[in-house]
Amino acid sequence: DVYRLVTAAAPMPESLLRHDYELSQAKMNLAVLWFKAADYKDNHDFPDTAVNSYYQDHSFQYELPEKRKIEFVAFTLTDNQKKLADKEKQTVLKSLADNAEAFQQEVSDHPNDFDNKAKEKDLKVEQTGMFTSNDPDPLIAKEQGLVTAANNLSKEQPVTDVIQGADGFYVAKLGDVDPVHVAPLADVRGQVVAAMKADAVHTDILKETKGGATLLDAAKKAGVTPETP
Repeated sequence: DVYRLVTAAAPMPESLLRHDYELSQAKMNLAVLWFKAADYKDNHDFPDTAVNSYYQDHSFQYELPEKRKIEFVAFTLTDNQKKLADKEKQTVLKSLADNAEAFQQEVSDHPNDFDNKAKEKDLKVEQTGMFTSNDPDPLIAKEQGLVTAANNLSKEQPVTDVIQGADGFYVAKLGDVDPVHVAPLADVRGQVVAAMKADAVHTDILKETKGGATLLDAAKKAGVTPETP
């Protein structure tokens, strides 16, 4: 084939093969040091302008995730209904599903009537606290279908379809949304300054090692006490 023709016509030099082999098989000695942020020396003083500039350049590191809350109505089995035989339980679940569907149809086109419609039907409306997509509110955390639907709600589509859960059905409506945003500098200033100190120390260490110092000596000169694994 073409590969054999090419390799036969232009064999790889033995020296290159040996070099590649030795490189892939060679053992490497690494120096690993750990640094505690609390041990960084305090001789790096940063003016407000520098702190603000670092914060602006690294703002993505201080983003806060979106948070939201929902309200929902549960059409679920009572404790006694959960003990029913399967056939009887399915009959009850069918009735619950019909009730959930009827309620959802009434509020889907008029989401602002969610609470009033629930009150008219003597349904309890539960409300979560603010939560993120990775940390759902305890009220809904065990119902993954409801969690997923809640995270997909938007101002354009604020009411879920009927969501089937472990013991019945749910209809939910979007409440407040706190969009993704960067935390104010005042709230994360300590983190920003700590990051700036770390960068400054690392720069000092790199400078010393380039000058011939060992990594350990460079770290000590930079004002930190390293730990080895």
